[in-house]
Amino acid sequence: MDLITIREEIYRVSKRLDKIPQAIIDAAREQASAEEAYEIAAMQETIRLKEEGFPATLIDKVVKGILAQHGLRRDLNIADGKLKAAVKGADVLQSEMSGLQSILRTQEEI
Repeated sequence: MDLITIREEIYRVSKRLDKIPQAIIDAAREQASAEEAYEIAAMQETIRLKEEGFPATLIDKVVKGILAQHGLRRDLNIADGKLKAAVKGADVLQSEMSGLQSILRTQEEI
């Protein structure tokens, strides 16, 4: 790799790194919204089942089943996965940047 190519790659990775904080914030908001929706729905279902006289020992499992049927658990899992992927993506880009900077230093010394 020549110095110009390395510097161009560093610039490209730098631009992508600039977008990471907002992507993480957006993913965190989405995850928080999905978790809030899940918790509210779980509370509502729990109250409804208690009012209907459902056995207390079964309510938790039934609520989880109802929420899974409505896709709320899936939505929560997807949002959580997006947040983890955004954070991992940042780590990958930072590693790539570090590698490129090391290559650049080595090439400049030659």
